[in-house]
Amino acid sequence: MDQGAPLTAHAPAMPTIWKKMRPDNSMHNNHDDENQSAEEGRTGRRFVDAPPIDMAHLTRHTLGDEGIAHEVLSLFLLEVESARKLLPECNEKELLEIAHRIKGGARAVGAFVLADIAADIEDAPQDRSLVDEFLDMAEKVELYVDAISTDRRRATG
Repeated sequence: MDQGAPLTAHAPAMPTIWKKMRPDNSMHNNHDDENQSAEEGRTGRRFVDAPPIDMAHLTRHTLGDEGIAHEVLSLFLLEVESARKLLPECNEKELLEIAHRIKGGARAVGAFVLADIAADIEDAPQDRSLVDEFLDMAEKVELYVDAISTDRRRATG
């Protein structure tokens, strides 16, 4: 196991991402809220500053073992890369299978916004705009993990 700086010590600046929120800024999963403002849009996602991966969550679930955390993130990224290639052209059944698989993996690593988008795809697989939203967030997740890995490699020399 690499004994370099902890993952959380070299996290890049937090990008602005989407999160599901109520108008009072509390979290929710209700996609049918009739009182959503036009700013929130159909999905209820509003801008908040947070990294695409909750590193504290990942650290807790890997018991602080950075080697395991890196391995888990690497495996998750393989799934995300595969999904990004397959989603644009897949049929509804394949879309549901991929979304379900990514939802579980994303929740496990702390990529909660990506998991929420995958859940939205499961709820409305005919809505291809959700695929575009997924692809955008998946790219942010990949870039974030790459930035963490690059910063960590620099710190460990």
